[in-house]
Amino acid sequence: MIRYNNQKQLTLEGFETPFEMNLDPSNRWVKYAKELPWDDLVKVYCRKMSSNMGARAKNPRVVIGALFIKHITKLSDDDTIETIKKNIYMQYFLGLSGYTYKNVFDPSLFVHIRKRLGINEFNEFTILQEECAKRRKEQAARRQSCQANDDKPKSDGPNGSPNDKCV
Repeated sequence: MIRYNNQKQLTLEGFETPFEMNLDPSNRWVKYAKELPWDDLVKVYCRKMSSNMGARAKNPRVVIGALFIKHITKLSDDDTIETIKKNIYMQYFLGLSGYTYKNVFDPSLFVHIRKRLGINEFNEFTILQEECAKRRKEQAARRQSCQANDDKPKSDGPNGSPNDKCV
């Protein structure tokens, strides 16, 4: 059984940390959390899952996020879960409401996920992630172009990203 709540990212100030600190908005995991098309990724993931059979599933955002972390960091299943456990930014990326010192799930779940998801779903994940990376590079190039011209980007677009032109 899958339960998924729309994963609008928590604000940085809303993420509970045991260290009485705010997270750095320039951290790559914070940026990824805002940029990935989570709802689209969850739709792809849920196609292979049953919504009314079996034990309660892990939150798809946590599972997909962990797969993304594993792919980016090129770690083993065990090391990925251990790294997430120790990294507050990765936990924020997964959509957790606060820092936890516990494993987000057992590393053996990666094996079950790989068996259940087919190559088509992994390819769709890759395409969605590549589109996100392409948008990031384009935005960075626009910012550099604007800075080179001593101009500022126009006000943010609908998703909080700078528009194409400088002022």
